[in-house]
Amino acid sequence: MRFYLYGNETFPTPMADRCARGGEGIDRWRVDPHPHWEPRVGSAVRAVNCFWWHVAFGPVTTSDGRVVHPRIERDVPVAIRLDVDAGPVWLVAGHPLCPGDDGAAVIGDEVVVVFTSERMAAFGFPPGPFIGT
Repeated sequence: MRFYLYGNETFPTPMADRCARGGEGIDRWRVDPHPHWEPRVGSAVRAVNCFWWHVAFGPVTTSDGRVVHPRIERDVPVAIRLDVDAGPVWLVAGHPLCPGDDGAAVIGDEVVVVFTSERMAAFGFPPGPFIGT
C-alpha cells in the first residue's frame, strides 16, 4: 500500500523498536481488556484496505482578492480497514467534534478506532464495501 506523497513503510519488528519519546520511550496502553479489542488481539490480519478522500484547498488570496497560491486538489488517505477473524477494525484519521459527540471530523491529526459499520456511517463514510454496508 502506498500513501501517495505521505509514504508508507513496513518494518519487520514492532514500531516500539523504532520510536522513542523522552527517557521513558513511547506511551503505551493495554487494549486487550477492552471488549472490542479482546477478540482481535493476536489475530492475523486477513485483509487491509484504505479509504481515500479527494480534497481541495484554496485558492489562497489576500484581502484584496489577489491569488497568492492556486487551488490544489489531492487524494488523501483518511482510514484503514483491517480485517481479522473476529471482525473488522477501522483506524480513522480524525477526532471527535466535541466531547460525547457521535460524529467525527475526519482528516485530523488524531486516530479514532472504530469497530462497527454503523459508527463508520455516522462519521460520514459512504455505504459500500469499505464500511461493509
